[in-house]
Amino acid sequence: MRDPRLGSYGVTAIAAVLLLDVAAISSMSPARGLAALVIAGGLSRLAVLAVIVLVPYVRASGLGVAAWDSRRRAFDVVVGAVSAGVACALDWRRALIALPFVALTALVLIVLARKRVGGVTGDVCGATAELCQLAVLLVFAVR
Repeated sequence: MRDPRLGSYGVTAIAAVLLLDVAAISSMSPARGLAALVIAGGLSRLAVLAVIVLVPYVRASGLGVAAWDSRRRAFDVVVGAVSAGVACALDWRRALIALPFVALTALVLIVLARKRVGGVTGDVCGATAELCQLAVLLVFAVR
């Protein structure tokens, strides 16, 4: 983050996401909760990879520049897709239901990032991971 200070909106957003994560997980049985966490991790990281592949990085320097190195991109996408697929095998029906919600969440964040900063930064990737994870957990929490 360029500016390491968090404003009141940032703190509120982080607290809200964490509270919703906890609420979603606590509403599930232990087995479903574990499966949901594994699948949410896989799908949310796959969404971050999609953002990296589809949207240019805004800054010319910084720690995030390495993630946009196109030499390893195909390998990263294959490994991410296989990992997410293996994770989704735990409960493929709910994972399949969660997939459009993950895609929609990532798409909304991409549109917002392009409007606000002209592309993607590492902070946008982090927000994508957290909000896509929340989307999966909320799908799993619905009975």
